[in-house]
Amino acid sequence: MVITKGNQKISAGILSHFYEIDCIQEKTKPTMFTDIRKQARWIKTQTNDDTICWVQK
Repeated sequence: MVITKGNQKISAGILSHFYEIDCIQEKTKPTMFTDIRKQARWIKTQTNDDTICWVQK
């Protein structure tokens, strides 16, 4: 999962091709893998839902 703060990106977890396809190529949203539940709950409190690129695995 990745959270964007200004020009900085903070990430945790395993980078996958879904991040590349869904988030980097579109360059619109950070990504969060919903199978990383504890971290997902934390990052959801740091951003609004519309700033997250959800990737279901």
